Amino acid sequence: MKVLNINAGFDETSAILENKFPGINLLKADFFNPKQHTEVSIKRARKAYPNGQDTIVVDSVSLPFHEKEFDKVICIFSAHEIRNQEERIAFLSEVSRVTKPAGEILIMEHLRDLPNFIAYNIGFLHFYSKNNWKACFEASKLSLLKEVKSNKFVSTFKLKPYGLPN
Repeated sequence: MKVLNINAGFDETSAILENKFPGINLLKADFFNPKQHTEVSIKRARKAYPNGQDTIVVDSVSLPFHEKEFDKVICIFSAHEIRNQEERIAFLSEVSRVTKPAGEILIMEHLRDLPNFIAYNIGFLHFYSKNNWKACFEASKLSLLKEVKSNKFVSTFKLKPYGLPN
């Protein structure tokens, strides 16, 4: 299984994925561009935990991979770092393009909702609402198969590329 794990300058999940699924063919990509993605927390995390040498630096709106190349594409707490909605839609369109028609896309994020407001106070404004994510998925021609809540604060959106039915 060929899996693409995309981060925003701070990859704390690839090692976990490789340990949990030792047989996967995991590619690691980082779309962080300090001129576009200006969040101070990412810059700090990037200094403390630099990417490995096997991480591919990519442009968020032009992924350097073949069409329909991956069985699974994973973005864990990274897609919200794309603060411009047009760029986020273009990024999700690229994610769709590189995912096989029978493949799966997993987007894990905090939401701008009451539980995250209680946890993060005004910091919850850094996250996007479920409706905003749904609008981005629709504009990117992704089908939302389901939302899985791992706890009150985190949602994983399971998506299908190319707008195909499940």
